[in-house]
Amino acid sequence: MLFIFSIIYGCIVAIIINLISFLLIKKSNLSIISLYFNGMVKLGLLIFLLSIGFYIFLLNILQIMLSYALFNFAIILNFKR
Repeated sequence: MLFIFSIIYGCIVAIIINLISFLLIKKSNLSIISLYFNGMVKLGLLIFLLSIGFYIFLLNILQIMLSYALFNFAIILNFKR
């Protein structure tokens, strides 16, 4: 669920960045090189945002696994007592 949310968040941010850059290009006569550079920056930002989302997703899974392990450990300790 969190991973899906992170992908959606990354897409929304990418769309916003696209709109801002498109408006900036419309206002000023930019060359093809700057357009290419702009595209590369946007692509990098999108990948960065997606990777952040993926790391959050992995951390969430680790947290669930840890809590499950601690829960099992507590049950074992109770049985030993």
